[in-house]
Amino acid sequence: MIEQRPLGASDFRISAIGFGSVNVGFIDEAASYRLMDHAFERGITFFDTAETYAAGRSERVIGNWLRRTGCREQITLCTKVLDGAGDIHAALEASLDRLGTDYVDIYLMHRFVPSPPLDEILDALTKEVQAGRVRTIGCSNYTPAHLEQALQISRSRGYRRYEVIQPEYNLVMAPDGVDSVYPVGLAEVEDQLFPLAGRERIAVTTYSPLGGGFLTGKYTRERPLLANALLADMNPAAEHFLTERNFKFLELLQSRAQTLGVPIVRLALAWAMTHPSVTSVLIGARTTEQIDDAIAAYEMGLDPKVRAEMSAWARAA
Repeated sequence: MIEQRPLGASDFRISAIGFGSVNVGFIDEAASYRLMDHAFERGITFFDTAETYAAGRSERVIGNWLRRTGCREQITLCTKVLDGAGDIHAALEASLDRLGTDYVDIYLMHRFVPSPPLDEILDALTKEVQAGRVRTIGCSNYTPAHLEQALQISRSRGYRRYEVIQPEYNLVMAPDGVDSVYPVGLAEVEDQLFPLAGRERIAVTTYSPLGGGFLTGKYTRERPLLANALLADMNPAAEHFLTERNFKFLELLQSRAQTLGVPIVRLALAWAMTHPSVTSVLIGARTTEQIDDAIAAYEMGLDPKVRAEMSAWARAA
């Protein structure tokens, strides 16, 4: 069974693998139900979505599934706000309506926004926790400096603090954040963000462990985009992985996977899952087989020496 881990310093727990729903809403609703059924049956109880995923359709499909199965109380449900950051109360109300629930377990700021001020955001989030519509708050795609700032404001003003941080984390993310669509590179995540989360007892729920599908090996120099790919619609950030540096890295990883006798997908997933700071890894699956691959990678684990070797490749400029 998949381990249920403490959610930072909160009283809640989440599964070590999460169901990332960025694809839900783009695929057929019945297919989405099959994915969620399969994930839940295999012990994945952490479901993650956002108001911006498929323009709200992801939340609506998850809400339909929750009503269909009646398993709301068994699911740790997370959604995120970005477009509605200027009026968090209205944005949350809309998300709850689409999700068909009275509360979410985790409510995240999807990215750092300069306006409204962070003080106002934390005040609004605190009021939602007090009202019982949110149980735990957190943030996604924050830099260490952003997270430090938020924690300091919460301490000084008596607001609820972020208990969850959700960064990108994979072997082919930019080492220093340069040329990435997200603000933090691999070195900053591992050397600053993870240690900060550890000191503050903040849960870490990472996403994109396969680099937008790049680490499956399906993209090549000769065929960088599949003819039938929904890449631009489902993950517009994924194209930034298609660099010469990453193709060279992929060759190293394929060679190592062949030597170990394991699929490259499982090796890449196991690397993301075995960092000691990571609480849960979100899997944006489109098939039940991809969910099974993630569970197999979790059960496989990874030899620390092999992981260190892979990390050295990933952090090379």
